[in-house]
Amino acid sequence: MSAKWPTSVATDADLSIAVNSLQTTLGSPAGSGDVTLTLVSTTGFPTAGYVTIDNEVISYTGVSGGTLTGCTRGADGTTAAAHSAGAAVSATIVAAHHNSLKDEVKAVETTLSGVTGLSPTLPLATSKAMVTDSSGHIAASSVTATELGFVSGVTSAIQTQINAKGAGTVTSVSGTTNQITSTGGATPVLAFASPVTMPGAVAMGTNKITGIGNATAVQDVPAYGQIALLQKIAPTFTQSETSSTSNTYADATGMTVTVTPILSTSHVLIEMSVSVEATGSSNQLPAIDLIITDSSNTTIQEFLFAAGLDFSTAQTMRTMVTIKAWDAPGSTSAKTYKLRMRRNTNSSGGTVYVNRTALSRTSFVEAAEYR
Repeated sequence: MSAKWPTSVATDADLSIAVNSLQTTLGSPAGSGDVTLTLVSTTGFPTAGYVTIDNEVISYTGVSGGTLTGCTRGADGTTAAAHSAGAAVSATIVAAHHNSLKDEVKAVETTLSGVTGLSPTLPLATSKAMVTDSSGHIAASSVTATELGFVSGVTSAIQTQINAKGAGTVTSVSGTTNQITSTGGATPVLAFASPVTMPGAVAMGTNKITGIGNATAVQDVPAYGQIALLQKIAPTFTQSETSSTSNTYADATGMTVTVTPILSTSHVLIEMSVSVEATGSSNQLPAIDLIITDSSNTTIQEFLFAAGLDFSTAQTMRTMVTIKAWDAPGSTSAKTYKLRMRRNTNSSGGTVYVNRTALSRTSFVEAAEYR
């Protein structure tokens, strides 16, 4: 016979059950080809196994009343023969018992011989978790029993629990240098609208972070109440001339700047250094009005520059003026600022200019106050 392992696990029927001193007699004659045997008693006989009558070994697969069923005659290398009623029937140990056990033991040993750490060097490494290798064999894992104990008591997915913790909100903090400790509370006090680099020691105040130390000047977050410079641009220059004799505002060519705030709560400072000029005939007092507006012409800041002369003859006055606008955009959407100009409504005549003979400059910075 062939072993059941490793395809399946051998059953009692496969290995046969031995019973000491179990014997009875045939209740009726048995021909050499009969596949059922009638016994005087089947009490104690296993549901499957072997019996010996005279010199013949017979295997059977079932017991029904006083009859052995599913008989294979001349089993285990013997010869089938006819037997008379009253012949002794014994449930003795035969070679098939031993050979079936031998085949199963060898099959199991063959499997174990391919397991790393089991054969020929038994036992497995101590205090290690057991796994199956690429061949499906049992092997010692690199995970120790101590490490395995770390997940003792876990009742749900660990990563899900970690994600849930990470998604929580710190509602109150206190601590000392290099430490922030959550202490609970009803009002959140940490709210960063954009990533803030904090490589140094954290300076703590009452329910707030008051500053960051041990970092570079660029990386340091200012102390509570101070102003942080978030972004700035290099000045842009233009000498695109715009002139006006009108009392209605018009855009100054080339004098625009677009800002995309980093924070919706920050402020932007727009600075324009403008080359202005006024020319007039005798008895004229030309003056120029300058304003900084957004793209919809809403005034952010205005500036009046008066020539300051009552020209007795035709004259020209030119200078540089600086106009600044401090605005709170209220969002992180791009916003455009521009310079607009006109001749002052009180001027009796003359022409006003921007960028006629010199360069004008435009720049901006974005800043935020930490509270």
